[in-house]
Amino acid sequence: ASSALNKCFIAVQGSFGSHQVSPRGLTADLLGKLVCVEGIVTKCSVVRPKVVKSVHYSEKNNAFYEKDYRDLTSLDGAPTSSMYPSKDPDGNP
Repeated sequence: ASSALNKCFIAVQGSFGSHQVSPRGLTADLLGKLVCVEGIVTKCSVVRPKVVKSVHYSEKNNAFYEKDYRDLTSLDGAPTSSMYPSKDPDGNP
């Protein structure tokens, strides 16, 4: 099943109250809540982007197939394997 990814940009203004924390103040009870994290960046490194979806073509079936990937940080369900498929759903290479 194909699903469109929509980007949404928002601006938030006002007091965050108890949801304005330092990086050390980030705790599990803030999961799923809008928080404001304030601090000084002392070190920055390159982060490798993770694959969220791949599209594969089957010459035999003349069709495209999509595969979604999730890891432990995904909120959409259980983690999936990070291996790319070598065969289509019908078993064709």
